[in-house]
Amino acid sequence: NADGGTLLIGVCDNGEIRGLEKDLQFVHRKNLDGFELKLRDLIGKHFDPLPISKTKIIFEEFAEGIVCRIDVSRSEQVIHFGNDIYVRDGNRTLKLQGRKLTDWFVGRK
Repeated sequence: NADGGTLLIGVCDNGEIRGLEKDLQFVHRKNLDGFELKLRDLIGKHFDPLPISKTKIIFEEFAEGIVCRIDVSRSEQVIHFGNDIYVRDGNRTLKLQGRKLTDWFVGRK
């Protein structure tokens, strides 16, 4: 997120906690360490420059299951996803191109 934010994995859009238990079967070691390693690997493969100090991964346990919370701090750098730039607009994600990209970049400063 350009202004920072939090991503929750294991929580539905309506706030219902589903947990990560089913997801763990698809990662190496089938545990939270394997899940975090997979997340960090994906971040490393898809984001440029790498937001090493901008992301904090935390696991929180609830009665309904374990949730992964990723806190992202604001970055002065523009971080690309692949070769593209995306921004949040309310509850949607927009790919910026052309004039919209230029206007967003100029307005960030």
